[in-house]
Amino acid sequence: MKSQMKFQKILTLVTLIVSVLPIVFALIFFTGNLSDMLNYQDSKLAGGRYASYTGIVTGFINAGQTFVGVFLVIGIVFLLSVVLNYLMASNTRRKYYITNYVAIGVLLAAGLVVVIYGIVGLSTTLAEFEGVDWESFRELIEAMQKRGDTTAKLPGEEVTMFIIGYAVLAIVIVDLAAWVLNLVWKVKLMQGEKALLEQGVAKEVA
Repeated sequence: MKSQMKFQKILTLVTLIVSVLPIVFALIFFTGNLSDMLNYQDSKLAGGRYASYTGIVTGFINAGQTFVGVFLVIGIVFLLSVVLNYLMASNTRRKYYITNYVAIGVLLAAGLVVVIYGIVGLSTTLAEFEGVDWESFRELIEAMQKRGDTTAKLPGEEVTMFIIGYAVLAIVIVDLAAWVLNLVWKVKLMQGEKALLEQGVAKEVA
């Protein structure tokens, strides 16, 4: 039982750290080459000399902002589910009670929402990114540069941020799997202790 209790304590701490990753990822998503694309939204092109180029990044920006907003919220919920387990002492209890099972269930549910929505939202946003008309984008940048706009530059087509996102989701999956294994381990040990106690009582009665 000592090994399991040490494991659950470490696992809860690790999960607290893991639960912060989706939040951080949502906050830094529009950085690097992705942040450059925000400079070419329709609101900044419409009504001017570059109005004919509106819509180039609209799909990606809309999908990305929706994804970031929702992912941030469910990331915070995931973090709060870990805090709930600390409040229910799931990290230190020798024996789990109903409240612990409920807290762990909430954690697993919140984590699954992060994973499922993360995969769907990130994949949708990636599809929009890859669907950008890069040829028209280059024409826009060249037109701006010819008019003396030295700040105009073509954002890179790197998908590094998406790779980071999928890595974060993989870490969450591994963490959730560890919680399932921990729960199975705990239940078996509790059943074993209960059986030993019952045997001891039976011997005393006999």
